Amino acid sequence: RARLGPVIREVLVEDATEHLSPGGAGTRASLLKAGHDVLVSRGYHGTRVDDIAAAAGVSHGAFYRYFDNKDHLIRLLAAQAIRTVSMTLAAIPDSAVTGPSGSAALRRWLRRYDTTNAAEAAMIGVWVDATADDPSLSVESGAALDWARARMARFLAPRGFGDVDAEALVMVALLDAFGARRRDASMIDAAVHIIQRGLLGHP
Repeated sequence: RARLGPVIREVLVEDATEHLSPGGAGTRASLLKAGHDVLVSRGYHGTRVDDIAAAAGVSHGAFYRYFDNKDHLIRLLAAQAIRTVSMTLAAIPDSAVTGPSGSAALRRWLRRYDTTNAAEAAMIGVWVDATADDPSLSVESGAALDWARARMARFLAPRGFGDVDAEALVMVALLDAFGARRRDASMIDAAVHIIQRGLLGHP
């Protein structure tokens, strides 16, 4: 099982603002917000530290009081996006496997997942660009992918057939493709059909 990297841990487990004054915590939050907006607008390669500092209304030096460099801030923002998507992923209804109202529950969840993923897709895209330049950054997202696989394996386990671990990876890939852009009602219905017939074995 992949381990959480230090920045993912900072977002999921630790409180990075614990030792900051209220003013310092506010400045850090402003830099994160400005960084998100500038990176989504200009992309990974088109964004400089000075752009983020200017958008937050602070000096170049102030940025480095809170972040090691641009990649450090991107890791934090990507971890926040991954956490948001992961929380929605964790809420996949287990009743969809055997419950009588499984289709309706799965449809509601897919709609929520689609909305959440669409809201975070731009920041995750920035993260993908950063990872392409520095493959070592993929260590941070490896644990999140492994967690998603484990959650889907638990979701599929009650069906009682097949290779749950292998097909959990298939389901992660399916959901990743599904969440790549906003989907209309017909596409949500199609995803429900694929999951229920192809992965859950419903007639």
